[in-house]
Amino acid sequence: DAQAPSMNRKILEMRYEIALENTLTKDEILERYLNIAYYGDGAYGVQAAARHYFNTDASQLTVAQAAMLAGLVQNPSQTDPVNNLDGALARRQAVLDAQVRYQGMPQSVADEAAAEGFDASQVQTLGNGCQGTRYPFICDYASRVLLSDEMSVFGDTVEARRDVLNRAGLQITLSIDPSLQDTAQNVINSVVGPEDAAIAVADTVENATGRILAMAQSRPVMGDGAGETAWNYSVSYDMGGADGYLFGSTFKTWTAAAAIQQGHFPDSTYYTVQRTQNWKGQWFRGCGDEKFQLTEDYSTTNAVANQNQGSFNMVTGMMWSVNNYWVSLERDVGVCQAVDMARRAGVEISQPVEGEASLDDFDYVPSFTLGAAKVTPLSMAVGYGTFGNRGVRCNPIILDSVYDRNGAEVPVPSADCQQTIDPTVADGVNYVLNRTHVSGLSSSTYINNGIDQASKTGTSDNSASSSAFVGYTPDISTSVVVAGDNTSAAWQNTPEQSRNVMTIPLSALNGRSLGSYASIGAGALWRPIMQEAMDGMPQSKFTKWVAPASTSTASSPSTSR
Repeated sequence: DAQAPSMNRKILEMRYEIALENTLTKDEILERYLNIAYYGDGAYGVQAAARHYFNTDASQLTVAQAAMLAGLVQNPSQTDPVNNLDGALARRQAVLDAQVRYQGMPQSVADEAAAEGFDASQVQTLGNGCQGTRYPFICDYASRVLLSDEMSVFGDTVEARRDVLNRAGLQITLSIDPSLQDTAQNVINSVVGPEDAAIAVADTVENATGRILAMAQSRPVMGDGAGETAWNYSVSYDMGGADGYLFGSTFKTWTAAAAIQQGHFPDSTYYTVQRTQNWKGQWFRGCGDEKFQLTEDYSTTNAVANQNQGSFNMVTGMMWSVNNYWVSLERDVGVCQAVDMARRAGVEISQPVEGEASLDDFDYVPSFTLGAAKVTPLSMAVGYGTFGNRGVRCNPIILDSVYDRNGAEVPVPSADCQQTIDPTVADGVNYVLNRTHVSGLSSSTYINNGIDQASKTGTSDNSASSSAFVGYTPDISTSVVVAGDNTSAAWQNTPEQSRNVMTIPLSALNGRSLGSYASIGAGALWRPIMQEAMDGMPQSKFTKWVAPASTSTASSPSTSR
């Protein structure tokens, strides 16, 4: 509608023109136009076009180059020299002829310019418009949202939306808290360097709104140089991310939620487990009432010394991350049901590939509860935040507001907050993870400020791939992961048996390892980030967990079958 010809639109344009002429000189109006005009092949603004087509600054353009750019603006999509050189040269000639006829350009100057060829070797690849900005990956993520179908108010196609984004003079406000963002970035920078064989990522969201407050990574510079990257490691592949990360035992939370939903309550659901167990031949619950038998060897071992065998309930099993407790519980409540809880909470696969196209592909994978799926760090912050918000999931949002050049507000994507998990189930999960945070493996990260906190640690492949930590309060949630970079030559050149994110040297630690810095791994980064995030916040408390009286609890202590 904004481009549709009509009498009302023409009158409105006349009013704008009169207002502009009353406040700006003609040269100022021309300058502003040149700085937003489209010149074809993705180049917006005369400086970008000069750099793209001629590898020079706009102030250094020759007569021939300036005439070509002037000719492009009439129909840039059809006459740019990269895709239609003949059309571009014809438009250049038309501009030179007009300059001779109407502006007194000597014919000899015009002829010399017309004889100048176009040097295609000087064409420069257009960089991402977010390169060189303070927060390039946040800028890129916001840009991708603005170009997505969620912003169809700007047009039906990506091209139409990009044109509006580049030319409409929009005032865009993001949800990012600059102080928290800088803290998260500084914390990461103090532990993992951009050229290290590991990658660190941290994301913070506001539980009740979905607003993304921080999005930081150990390679903060967008580019292709040493220690630079084009990937936003926080998000999914289709939004500029990489292939995701294994969050290990943080996935036990989904099994806990599924169990509580079915009436298996934290303090009364016991299993007696051995240190190492082989699950071959065991029958696991399927997606309905059916069962499936594991026909291949699958052995799991409890890792925490002095807490690796015996009788555990859901609280102590989570506090000490007892793998065989959680596989036992998952066997009885169903892998599919645990997967469903992860989906309801907002967890997303990062890069769909064959066999792992979605969470559904893990419905019959017993290792799911130990973190078999590669997911996005941002979605893990959202997922845990859903429990902090008593089962109301809010999708992550980056746009706080958008206004057009006339001050009119433009609708932005909603967080679409919905009750996806029963609030009593969420209360039970909060109870379990709060106990873990205060008295279990996470206790070193507890911040004594009167605000309730809950968390879970996670490692994958005995730390060979990642160290993860997700923790939250009733108001905010932060996920942190430190993972081996399997695209890094340093990682690939490390013997496979030595590829351990807890032991590899890190440049920011002067060659020390993450494990020597803090045995809690990623949790050591989570604590200072959340300390900043919670500063000045109210002393929020989780709703007290009370087991529903109308539902019977699960089995008494039992041995694994």
